[in-house]
Amino acid sequence: MTGTLPRPFAPDSTTTAAWSAVIDGTRARWPATIAFVEPPEANQANIGFVAHVPAGTGALERCEAICLDIDDVPYEIGFSPHYRHRARAELLTDVVTRLRRHGRDNAGTSAMLALLEEQLGATRPHMPSATPAEQAPAVTLQEVLVGIDETIVCPGNAIVIRGWMLGEARNLTRLMLRCGERSTPIDLATSVRFKRPELLASDGRNDRWVPADCGFMAFLPDAFRDGMPLSLEAWPTHGSMQHLALKRSTRDARSAIELILGIREFEYGDIDRAFDQTIGPALFALHEAVRAEVVSIRRLDFGTACASPSHTLVIPLYGRIDFIEYQMALLSADPVKETLEIIYVLDDPRFADSIARLATSVYARLGIAFTVLVCDRNTGFARASNQGLAVARAPHVCFMNSDVFPLQVGWLDRLSTSLRKTAGCGAIGPRLLYEDGSVQHDGCAYQAIPEYGDWQFVDHPGKGLRPTRPTGVVTHPAITGACMLMTRDLALQLNGFDERYLVGDFEDSDLCRRMEVAGRTCGVDTRVTAMHAERQSQASAETLERRNLTLYNAWLHQRRWFGTPGAKPGTNAVAAPAAKRTRART
Repeated sequence: MTGTLPRPFAPDSTTTAAWSAVIDGTRARWPATIAFVEPPEANQANIGFVAHVPAGTGALERCEAICLDIDDVPYEIGFSPHYRHRARAELLTDVVTRLRRHGRDNAGTSAMLALLEEQLGATRPHMPSATPAEQAPAVTLQEVLVGIDETIVCPGNAIVIRGWMLGEARNLTRLMLRCGERSTPIDLATSVRFKRPELLASDGRNDRWVPADCGFMAFLPDAFRDGMPLSLEAWPTHGSMQHLALKRSTRDARSAIELILGIREFEYGDIDRAFDQTIGPALFALHEAVRAEVVSIRRLDFGTACASPSHTLVIPLYGRIDFIEYQMALLSADPVKETLEIIYVLDDPRFADSIARLATSVYARLGIAFTVLVCDRNTGFARASNQGLAVARAPHVCFMNSDVFPLQVGWLDRLSTSLRKTAGCGAIGPRLLYEDGSVQHDGCAYQAIPEYGDWQFVDHPGKGLRPTRPTGVVTHPAITGACMLMTRDLALQLNGFDERYLVGDFEDSDLCRRMEVAGRTCGVDTRVTAMHAERQSQASAETLERRNLTLYNAWLHQRRWFGTPGAKPGTNAVAAPAAKRTRART
């Protein structure tokens, strides 16, 4: 029970009292634990009290008169007009909060807090075992416990908030993130939900409190105000609003992207909502911070390059650098080497030291001049390719993966001749084969994938089959960026690959779509072949993060070029805005 009493005693020394009540005409007496609370407003005449009596709730509801004996002084207690009986969890939570904020700092308050917190622990979700420093900030409401793991600020004043909620959602009317005067609702119904098995108690006491998807992540656009404090406001169905101060996450943009990519798997019915409302805009905003980083590039030249090259090869390196030896060995037998400019772009700082030793050895053995651009950080396929394009000098540029190996001499001359002779062609590539001679790439088409929201994915018709008889140049909706030749002027006009895609998926298709908007086609010259050790240049295993990265790129590509899910290629399409030019410091 809570109420107020006059102040004719010294409450600092009082921890127990005698409680008596007349119930059904009979006076009953119990020992009571008591604590005192200073009212929020200065009131010298009265002081608030909290009394805990080990009696049944039903008995107290039938009481006719109440008396509290404190230091042998009896105090008759009456019921005010505002008296109401409150739910146990709600009352316990409210009293604990008031005692922490306004309770006297004495033995009585300490004893009461220990008693109530023990009872509150039996009525609310069991927290995971962790030290206070390891536990995320949390706010306790009636039969609901809400915790916030991280509050990540993104470019454009957006916020990604990651947390969890235990208990019945119907007992929570709304959650708000406040930053200064800006208040933004957190809609748990539209946020991304995910499992938090670590919140389950090992003894199973709180199984009913923990839904399978008690974790949540939400994207809040325009929710941040620089210099303003962050806080969570939780409004329960019954009781007063609870306030929780939050700290801005110190996680950098790259780490935040990894966190989001690893949150859960997405398939079928939930993929559109998850990516349209949370995952997509969050990753897009965070990647803008990564793109804003100034990349330092160290240029290493091996040998003297041709003064007027006919072709430039731009080859990004990530994960593996040993393929340089095999590619350069093949090129050493091709007469095109005399007028060829070769630019490797090391997009993996882990090999910054070893690349110089390997390149020196390759040049000493083969005698072919080439250049290595060493980036001080990983920038992704699109930006690495654009960095090579920025320094390319030849009229024709061929973007090529480090795991593509030409099978014919004179292949670059054949491709550039076919490009020139094929009316309206903007980009051309060779037929790519696996090591066993079967087809890896013979042109691209688009195919809707049901398990991924019916989004349009890039398909390689004929993949794994024996190649058909060469027929010359065949036009396709798109070709792979694993080996794509175009004029340098057109590549620069289109601003190269769009750097807003993450790492390496769909950038080549996006470039082909922009070529289509510019009135150009794409084709494969089936008379020119090369071997492609597919994805070996990336040297990365298939993981949850990698799958979600591909899904993000697919979402960006889908919304840009195909609009709503299920739309056919060319319908409801939106042309991509021009990509920003690469900023580098050499």
